[in-house]
Amino acid sequence: MATVPMGDYPYYATTADLIDRADLVVRATLTSTRPGALHPERPTGADPALNPQAGVTDAASGVTEAMDVTIATVRVDEVLKGGVSPGQSIDVVQPGDASAGTPPPGVTYIEDETVEYLLVLASFPSGAALLNPTQALYTVAPDGTLTPVDPDGTVLTTLDEARALVTDDPT
Repeated sequence: MATVPMGDYPYYATTADLIDRADLVVRATLTSTRPGALHPERPTGADPALNPQAGVTDAASGVTEAMDVTIATVRVDEVLKGGVSPGQSIDVVQPGDASAGTPPPGVTYIEDETVEYLLVLASFPSGAALLNPTQALYTVAPDGTLTPVDPDGTVLTTLDEARALVTDDPT
């Protein structure tokens, strides 16, 4: 599979912004990982005003190559926000192939089955993805302290802080 360069991720200036934008905020435990591929959706329709690629061949469009991803299946231990239930499994898609050994810049994989994670996610029909790989992935200590998996990702510090932001969330 071809490696596709990753774009920039949104940055969240405050914890409230991060939580507000999330579809799901869960405390979860990894159950398995597997390689996968994302195939870009090709625009459809023949009207160039609605589809700038109307009439362009697949080869010329540049959208035919899949992007390598790692799919981490996690068991939800606690739901802070969103429409999932404790005990449910969800697939979290992360860019790059973890089995290749070198993640894309800024990506740390969900890979330790003995650790509990706090995940701040966007959801889509077939799974979910971290809102930002440095700000939306934390390990959870037994006392509820959160440690960002990426040292540059310090936004949330405790589970109670995350819970309070969800409680105060008007949505």
